[in-house]
Amino acid sequence: MNQQQQALSKLLGGAVDTGDSDSLQLPQIEEQRQTIANKRHDRESLVQQRNQLQVRLQQLEVQKDRLTLRAPEDGKVLKLLAKQGEIVQADTPVILLESKRQYYDIYVSEKQAVHLHEGQALAGVAVSYL
Repeated sequence: MNQQQQALSKLLGGAVDTGDSDSLQLPQIEEQRQTIANKRHDRESLVQQRNQLQVRLQQLEVQKDRLTLRAPEDGKVLKLLAKQGEIVQADTPVILLESKRQYYDIYVSEKQAVHLHEGQALAGVAVSYL
């Protein structure tokens, strides 16, 4: 009988046998339930932390975009027109570029110039002197 009682105590893992098997809760099971509850809490905390970091990343990307200088085209830097750390307004030139863009001198009379406006497309013929 003692051996069977010891085997039962070992199986119960420290739980007390009150004779009512419905209310029997083993300490190991209760520990596992607590561990699972803690892991759920930890997971929720990590999800909140991830969401906060995603918002911060978006803020930093916007800030980076605002601090990025863009040139109208590729080219070679000839001269810096603004010093490092200097605050400049939008659309202010800060770098002088040498590019492969071609420029033309077009001569028109005053009568023709009246009909021209900024951004208007012009058709013409370029003469090559080779």
